[in-house]
Amino acid sequence: MAQSGDSTGWNQKLEQEVYQRTVALQESLRKLELLNQMRAQFVSIMSHELRTPATALVGYADTLREKWKKLPEKRIQRYLDIISEESNRMVTLMQEIFEISRITEGKLELNFQTADLTALTAAIVREFRERYPALSFGFKENSDPLPARVDTHYFKSALSHILDNAVKYTPAKGHVLVFAERSGENAVIRVEDDGPGVARDYRDKIFEPFFRSMDNVNRKTPGAGLGLTIARGIFEAFKGRLTAEDKLTGRSGCAMVASVPLEEGPR
Repeated sequence: MAQSGDSTGWNQKLEQEVYQRTVALQESLRKLELLNQMRAQFVSIMSHELRTPATALVGYADTLREKWKKLPEKRIQRYLDIISEESNRMVTLMQEIFEISRITEGKLELNFQTADLTALTAAIVREFRERYPALSFGFKENSDPLPARVDTHYFKSALSHILDNAVKYTPAKGHVLVFAERSGENAVIRVEDDGPGVARDYRDKIFEPFFRSMDNVNRKTPGAGLGLTIARGIFEAFKGRLTAEDKLTGRSGCAMVASVPLEEGPR
C-alpha cells in the first residue's frame, strides 16, 4: 500500500511538472511568434522608411554631379536643401531605432540628477515655438518648480517626441497646450493638441512599437511610429508613466499625460 501511495504521488508530481513545462514552452513559443511578427514588421517599415530618403539622396546627388554647371543657382540650393533634409531624416530614424532597442533591452544609460521639470519643460516649449511659428504653444512659464530625479537629456527627448506627435496632429494655426503641475507625490506634464483625438480602443496601441493608425495624417506623414514608444519607455525608466487621455476641456483632440515622482514628495 505504501508503494502504491508513493507511486501515485510521484505520478502527480510528474504530471504537474509536465504541465508547468508545457505552459512555459507555450509562453516561449508565443513570445517567439510575437518577436518574429515584430521583426517582419520592422523590416517592412524600415525598408520603406529608409528607401524613400535614400532614393532622394541618390537621385539629387547624381543630378548635381552630372548637371552642376548647367543648373541655375536657385535649383542647386533647392537640391542641396532636400539632400540635407533627407539626410537628417535618416539620422533621426537611426537614432530612434537605437533608442528603442536600448529601451526594450533595458540598457538605457541614465545620468540621474535633480532638475526642475517646470524649467526644463519651458525651455523645450520655447524651442518648439521657434521651430513651428504657425502654431500656438501655450505654457504658464511662472509655474511652481517641480524638482524630480531624471536624466535631463532623456527627459528632453521624451517630451520632444510627445510634442512632435502633438504638432503632427494639430492643424495649421491650431493650439498645443502644455501644463506642468503637482499631483500628490508626482510631477505631471500634460500636452494637449487640437487634432482628431485617439479612440479609446487605440489608447494602449499607440505606444506599441511601429504602430501607426490608418488615418489621413499618418498616410501623409513619414515616420516609423516609434516616438511615443520611446517617450513611454523613458518615463517608465524614471519610475513614472505616460498615458493617453481626454483633454481637460472635453473638446476634440488628445492629451498625453506624463508623470514622474517628485523628489520632495507632496506639498
